[in-house]
Amino acid sequence: MKHCRSCDQHKPLTAFGRRASSPDGLQQKCRECHNARALASNRAWRRANREGLRAYDAGRSSKPERQGSRAAAYAIRKAANPEKVRDFNAAAKAKQRAGGYYSRERSFPSSSPAARAARQSARDAQKVLATPSWADREAIADVYRRCAEITAHTGVPHHVDHIYPLRNSLACGLHVHWNLRVIPARENLRKQNRLPALDGVDATGRISI
Repeated sequence: MKHCRSCDQHKPLTAFGRRASSPDGLQQKCRECHNARALASNRAWRRANREGLRAYDAGRSSKPERQGSRAAAYAIRKAANPEKVRDFNAAAKAKQRAGGYYSRERSFPSSSPAARAARQSARDAQKVLATPSWADREAIADVYRRCAEITAHTGVPHHVDHIYPLRNSLACGLHVHWNLRVIPARENLRKQNRLPALDGVDATGRISI
């Protein structure tokens, strides 16, 4: 549980956004309070700059490529910048693959948006609890950046895997850079939360004599 400075309530760790500079890696305000404040600030800014926004929108709509349907506008941009459009689409697909958009989880009923959000929240909470105060957060971020680069370069979905999983009945690993590795997504999904094979012990924890 964590105390929110805005609503003065104690909420689960999953109710707070991440913040690398904080000692516990979480925001001081819960997501609900943070979103409410951001929404109010955005509305106030739009009310204060209403005329400027109208002029900006009018200028954009008067451009030739914005006349007619959206499909026609896209066709104009694609014809004018074919390489740029192709690179943008490739990067978008690579980002979707890196986030598990094309993983086998989508074929199961539990892959609904609410179920995926719940799993991701639980996963984030595990990472927060498994990240010691002395962890090199920049090195951890480098691993995730390298994963995205490999996925974009090869076109093959890759995941950041915990060598020793964060949750296992025998042992739980830490969310530190030396416990992370970049592997193909298919291999990571096949591994699940098994421990690495050790001398005399298999991946399920059974001791061989």
